[in-house]
Amino acid sequence: MPSENIIVLTVDMFLRFSRIYDNEDYKKKVREIILIYLEKIFKTIPEIIFLVHEKILERISNFQEIENRELILNLCWAVGEFIQNDTIVTEINLPYSPIEIANKYCDSLEIVIYEMIKDLIEKKKDEENFNWDYNNPHHLYLIKLIQIIINSLMKLAIKFKEFIPKVVLIFSKILSQKDVFRPNILSKVEESMALIHYTGISSVLFYGNDLS
Repeated sequence: MPSENIIVLTVDMFLRFSRIYDNEDYKKKVREIILIYLEKIFKTIPEIIFLVHEKILERISNFQEIENRELILNLCWAVGEFIQNDTIVTEINLPYSPIEIANKYCDSLEIVIYEMIKDLIEKKKDEENFNWDYNNPHHLYLIKLIQIIINSLMKLAIKFKEFIPKVVLIFSKILSQKDVFRPNILSKVEESMALIHYTGISSVLFYGNDLS
């Protein structure tokens, strides 16, 4: 169980990410340091993903915040990367069960996907010749975000088999929007769905479980 100080420090880093002195070079350096230390905390104390879940969910729900883009990308990645640790599930005291917290994360990522789809459909209507532009920082952020979320949802479905129907439904929704998403995104979704359907193989790939 991590100390209260580590929990407070982690939450404080979430808050400070968008509250840095307004100098671009300075902000960039400080944010890089924050992300490095957050990753170290998640790797060293993976149960933190459960203990500060409300603050993480709050950040993810505000995925359009420009100042927090890099933080949100990293938190969405951390959800898939660190919630999978079997050893911590039974060892920590939680206000909710691990599966309930994992379900909250799954729901939050689902909402982000659906909001993105809604916004992109509207953009398509407003801009008849809309195309993804890798030189556009906002477009690049959304592309990275959806790729990370697809990967995290896949890992959640592999870890918690109860989520498979929900995640498959989310992926099916993405695949139904061929006019909105680039072919590489659609291919990634198809590959992820195939991995989910072979969860025994997936468990070996991601968690080192013995099939025997």
